[in-house]
Amino acid sequence: QTLGGAAPAAQSLSVFASTATTFSALASTTTGGNWLQITPSVSGPAQSATFTVQVVNTSGLAQGTYNGSITIFGSGTSPLTVPVT
Repeated sequence: QTLGGAAPAAQSLSVFASTATTFSALASTTTGGNWLQITPSVSGPAQSATFTVQVVNTSGLAQGTYNGSITIFGSGTSPLTVPVT
């Protein structure tokens, strides 16, 4: 995002499992406050899920680089963490 400009466009994040699982996701940030959001597209067991990741709450952020992560959880699987800059 440029200073005073619009937030970056939302991005899709897709995950796959070998068997049906219930997926959930958590967005967290290490700098800049609560500017990262993830929304799931599935609510029950499935072999795949697509999440929408977007930058929100940008007012008050100074120019700079901000870091966070998305952690995807699936029942019976190890969590998957995706860094976000």
